[in-house]
Amino acid sequence: MRPLYADYMLSMPRGAAIIYPKDSAQILMWGDIFPGARVLEAGVGSGGLTTALLRAVGPEGAVHSIERREDFATVAKENVDTFFGVAEGEDHPWWDLTIGDFQDVAPTLGESAVDRVVLDMLAPWECVEAAGDVLVSGGVFLAYVATVTQLSRTAEALRDHGEFTEPDAWECFVRPWHLEGLAVRPEHRMNAHTGFLITARRTAHGTRALTRVTRPAPGSRDEEELNHPDNEGFGGGTGEWTAQDVGERGVAPRKIKRALRDIRQGRDR
Repeated sequence: MRPLYADYMLSMPRGAAIIYPKDSAQILMWGDIFPGARVLEAGVGSGGLTTALLRAVGPEGAVHSIERREDFATVAKENVDTFFGVAEGEDHPWWDLTIGDFQDVAPTLGESAVDRVVLDMLAPWECVEAAGDVLVSGGVFLAYVATVTQLSRTAEALRDHGEFTEPDAWECFVRPWHLEGLAVRPEHRMNAHTGFLITARRTAHGTRALTRVTRPAPGSRDEEELNHPDNEGFGGGTGEWTAQDVGERGVAPRKIKRALRDIRQGRDR
């Protein structure tokens, strides 16, 4: 049988880590990725989520992916092309892939150029301003982050922007079950934490979002504490984040070469 999307995602050769099916499914639903949507994606990785986005928007839609690392982009393109059966040397008809930084590429698309923005990167809060400009009124901003500090900074950046609705955040756990006769029970292992998802909607351009009236815990919004330089991740600090800051292992060049070799051998089979 031809592999299903979930089969392909879990077994495809990869350099960068992928967003797994349980999170891809959440992104398609809560990001409201619909047929014909114009989606701007940043952090293409190995192409797992890109494949899901392309299937969801269909030929009437478009996905524009931005990736900073050319080696990751090469692996992603080959994985996507293999899944969709794109001939070697040709491009997927409703997918554009750009090498560069989100803050540099997004403004070139023009104001209100996309319906959805999906970010999988180390510092999505740095892209909130550019995402706000490129999103249509009512468009959805969605970010996938690995740590609580990333989650907090992204939420505060959305609030500080002023033209996004109050952000929602959650994580998803999947627990498989063992099925054998009367021995029906949960599996001993489960897919627990992989990352957090955070979403917000763009208000009409030039219109301030309604703010939620809250009674925060004492000190939760203390400006001096939030902006203290030692409090990196919650408002303080100006250093550039690296993969090591969130516990990600570096990807060796030989792993990229091995992934490309495996993809191409698979296409030949």
